[in-house]
Amino acid sequence: MAYQHLNAEERSQIYILLSKHYSIHAIEIALKIQCYFATPYASLERGLNEHTNGFSRKYLPKKTEFIGIENDEVLAIQKTLNNRPRKVLNYRTPNEVMRGIEKPLGVALHG
Repeated sequence: MAYQHLNAEERSQIYILLSKHYSIHAIEIALKIQCYFATPYASLERGLNEHTNGFSRKYLPKKTEFIGIENDEVLAIQKTLNNRPRKVLNYRTPNEVMRGIEKPLGVALHG
């Protein structure tokens, strides 16, 4: 399973959007997590999700046909997004956060 490398706390923080393609109950049992659902069409409940979708649109504009996209291209986009510093993460990347890497605080220089 793709999430076996995550510890219990990390697994418990996975949020899955409601989709008829998933058996949510089966996912909860397999990963030993509780799933949370946003109200349909309530983007305010999915702020981080909507913000991240905005990053993705740089590479995959709306109405993009995914049939023609190669796996290597998807992996390159994934790598780029997961290595992009985020203000909400104190300017660390998602990869750094998942690995527990701390960055020292910078010093502002005045000229």
